Amino acid sequence: MPNMSGPELAARLRRVQPGLPVLFISGYSGRALTQHGIEAGTAFLAKPFQQEALAAKVAELLKIQKEAKAENRRQPKADS
Repeated sequence: MPNMSGPELAARLRRVQPGLPVLFISGYSGRALTQHGIEAGTAFLAKPFQQEALAAKVAELLKIQKEAKAENRRQPKADS
């Protein structure tokens, strides 16, 4: 990606929309990616991969996001 790395793009997008799920896809190993600014535990899919693996990872991220939104709705709002 010209002029910006994946982690930089993800950080910019998350400033605009906090909680945005991000899936990093690379031919590098997950361990190598931590050296390039991707935090350990970040959603990652190594190339090559099957369509089913991509679909499963996207479904996992969407489920996590849905559960987080539901949890946020259950939390009492602080008085402003």
